[in-house]
Amino acid sequence: MNRIAAILSAIALLTPARFASACGACYGDPNSPLVRGAIAAVLFLIVAVVSVLGVISRYAYKWKKRAEELAATEGL
Repeated sequence: MNRIAAILSAIALLTPARFASACGACYGDPNSPLVRGAIAAVLFLIVAVVSVLGVISRYAYKWKKRAEELAATEGL
């Protein structure tokens, strides 16, 4: 396994820079449809993750409040 990793590392390090070019946003046309689509996808994923985390935190806060109310009514 270590021999395979060493070979793959050597190949990656010896690859000419022209084959390892950057994406369209860094190296090419920043106004191309491909770059615009990638930016839109990243923004969508950020909004989706923040929305899900917001819902989870809202329910956690709601459950905490219910537990406090239950403990207060039971005299715990």
